[in-house]
Amino acid sequence: MEWNPNIALRNYLSEEVHQYFRYEARFLKERLKFEGLVVVLAPAPRPMFSGHMIRVVENQNPEWYREFIKKYGRIERCLSISALERISLGKDENYIQRIEVYQDYVHVKKRGRLKGLKYRERKLRKDHRYFYDKIFRDLIFKRLTEGDENLLYFSEPVNKIREYFELEPRIENYVPNLELGF
Repeated sequence: MEWNPNIALRNYLSEEVHQYFRYEARFLKERLKFEGLVVVLAPAPRPMFSGHMIRVVENQNPEWYREFIKKYGRIERCLSISALERISLGKDENYIQRIEVYQDYVHVKKRGRLKGLKYRERKLRKDHRYFYDKIFRDLIFKRLTEGDENLLYFSEPVNKIREYFELEPRIENYVPNLELGF
């Protein structure tokens, strides 16, 4: 089966494979909820004036979330948590990029005088509903098929998922009965 992050998981995955995605989404959501960027003020090591303080990072976002921000630019944390919640509950939706085009004529003026009409076409708005669902489905797929290693958590590629998507197995010591906790 070919992987497509644009399609909701419940629409084409088997229930067993879907459970792995839901479990991983729940894990990522909990990490994102409780591990956030916290910056505090601390006394400056070399104070230049009375009450001189500097900003110090007390806690950082998870590594995978920092990589997301580098890749996609601004990522809304609340929308990320909502998307992971939808995936973990099996309620994620299909992503379809729609662009509405606005067409009209505009008045062309030269030195304040009307010179005529000019046709223009411009993109009015982009519809990115469920874009976060798409990017998090893709992240979870990569974590489940390729594995993910960071300081606090190591996710090995799951051979059952790799076999489902007709990929070569990556690890030999594979335990098929993963306790998912649903």
